[in-house]
Amino acid sequence: KHGRALDWYATANSYDETYVPSMLAEAHLLLKQNEITKCQQVCSNILKVDAKNVAASRMLADIMYSKNDFNVAIYHSKQQLLQNGTDFHALSRLITLTYRDGDLPKVTELLETAKKAVTSPEGDPGLFYCLGLYHKYQRNLAKCIYNFNQARKDDAWRDEAIFNMVSVYLNPDDTKPWDGV
Repeated sequence: KHGRALDWYATANSYDETYVPSMLAEAHLLLKQNEITKCQQVCSNILKVDAKNVAASRMLADIMYSKNDFNVAIYHSKQQLLQNGTDFHALSRLITLTYRDGDLPKVTELLETAKKAVTSPEGDPGLFYCLGLYHKYQRNLAKCIYNFNQARKDDAWRDEAIFNMVSVYLNPDDTKPWDGV
């Protein structure tokens, strides 16, 4: 079923190699079928045509993240944030990436920029989630729990915020059970 659709997308893209909607549809379908390398190639082609394409950049960041290629994933996440400073999904991914890469201080400036960009006086749940994640990795648990608690009030961030709150409550020292074995 998907094979025929991929054939049609390939045919369409052969007639117009700059038509981004069909390229994106092909990339989504390739990703769905776990054709990671092909999806990566199509996303790269999209970015050659439209360097500011958020969907292609997000897919590439996710692919690179899954491949543990943090430098490329960080680059694509930053590109998303340059397009939209309040893309909190990209910011949360970037916080995790820089933490795993051992360079968490890189994101402080981006967090400050995001704080300034939020227009709601109550704040934004996505920003609260990102701040909670940042403080979790910084081991500032009081601020971490406060921010996750604010984020959990929103449907879009509830599950991840609660998951992180529980992980902090169950393991406040962030010790690994296999350490010392």
